[in-house]
Amino acid sequence: MDRPRSEFSILRLLLRGDEFMNRFSAAFVVALVVLFAVWAWFGSRAARFEFDELLEISAASAPTSHDVLSFLASGVDFNPPLSHFLIRAAMSQLGDAEWVTRLPAFLGFVVLILAMYALVARRCTPAYGIVAMLLTIGLPLRTYAIQARPYGIVLGLSALAVTFYLQAVEYRSRTFSLCALAICTGAMVASHYYEVLVVAVLLVMELIRGWETNRMDWPLVACCIGPPVVVLFLLRRAIVQQKQVLTHYFARGNLLSFDHGYDDLKLDPLIYCVAFMLLIGALSLVRGASDDFVPAARFRAVLRGREVQLGLALLSLPIVGAFVTQFVTHAYVPRYFLAAGIGLVICCCYVVRFLSPAVPGLTLILVLSIALGFGKSILQEKTRSAEALPALASLTAQWTPLLFDSPAAYERIYHYFPALRDNLWVIADPAASMRYRNYDTDDRIMLALAAHGRAQAVTLSAAVRKWPQFRLVPRSADSVWALKCIMDAGVPVHVSQPFGSSNFIFDVAVSADSVAKIDACSQ
Repeated sequence: MDRPRSEFSILRLLLRGDEFMNRFSAAFVVALVVLFAVWAWFGSRAARFEFDELLEISAASAPTSHDVLSFLASGVDFNPPLSHFLIRAAMSQLGDAEWVTRLPAFLGFVVLILAMYALVARRCTPAYGIVAMLLTIGLPLRTYAIQARPYGIVLGLSALAVTFYLQAVEYRSRTFSLCALAICTGAMVASHYYEVLVVAVLLVMELIRGWETNRMDWPLVACCIGPPVVVLFLLRRAIVQQKQVLTHYFARGNLLSFDHGYDDLKLDPLIYCVAFMLLIGALSLVRGASDDFVPAARFRAVLRGREVQLGLALLSLPIVGAFVTQFVTHAYVPRYFLAAGIGLVICCCYVVRFLSPAVPGLTLILVLSIALGFGKSILQEKTRSAEALPALASLTAQWTPLLFDSPAAYERIYHYFPALRDNLWVIADPAASMRYRNYDTDDRIMLALAAHGRAQAVTLSAAVRKWPQFRLVPRSADSVWALKCIMDAGVPVHVSQPFGSSNFIFDVAVSADSVAKIDACSQ
């Protein structure tokens, strides 16, 4: 029995999807970059600065360029200085608006998108490059494009390094590729210390290639190793000082931490659902037509491809990082291994290429699915209102000192309400934090900021001696030891004003006989 004409029309449309995307690939690339810029604008408009962003901006806005390194060495921030200098340059030219401080990260992410397209399209077809772009902007990685942090820059540099490495391996005329690779590897490590792991991946891939060919490519090895070594040597004093501050990091990690290392690689469930339904529909159109589906030889050829091996190596970074942090650095945060997203995109694109002979229009199916999910994200960001700050009336209801047990809350109020800075104080007591929280990172950061005149820090014991009456903002999602110490000492505490949606400002009146009890609790 013949199939309906409409069925053949749909099948023909699916089969011509690749041809259409290949023909108009330039238009697709421009459209995707513009759509991503729209998403980033809406997202940045609604996002207040987070604690880490404020630290980055504090270091970037140091009085002089030399002071930027001084801020970093003292522990204001624990990253190398490249992203700080880029933010500083942007602020000097465009002002200090929030979008300006996030501009370097956004441009870095745009570089990532374009590099993923170039990497995949050159080795497959432009249609697969478009899939790579959509996968990249469809992942939660995209949130780092609207954060004044080094991660958008790091992702762009990592993608460029992978692209130039492959070009240097494949082409005889490679002077430009080698020079660009050297610049990228040096800039990567100058942006984040953990980028050494990405450099290590490139180096391991090159050592394997040298073993297979019985000839080492020393210029390529030098471009991978030399620039990072130079950068680390120049930053050696700052690294030593930062390491002293990082003795008790807030996220030390363990061998099982790698599970969280993949948190930023999860797609919107809507994408999975739409892709699954379209896939079933496509398969139903060609039922019985693919009996010789993907022979084993083709599968082995895909796995032997240098791009796939490189993608798998990058995808393993959260696992490798769990071992490195357990025995070397003792600091594990999922965003330190974002280059795994590059590996995921590469592997996914080659899986799609591998399955395409059996599933008509698979690239078109993925493009439609991911585009729908990303369109949903744009609408969500467009309708999302800016995060509300505590009301000025709550902060100024009284003029007693306002004491924060939360450095994050302190930094946000310090930044957004500059007129109140003289009346704002933060508890910074590393010994007490170690006793109650088992880490003192935030306290040491606040002490470093105070040393540079960017914060007013005090211990709880000093605060109760300094002010008989003050207002306290406790931590809302961590150990509330300061408020507990005060209450256990019998000090009258009353709720004064709301502070945001889930916290309060407490009025505290300290009597002379309660000071010793507070001392005993906080020491």
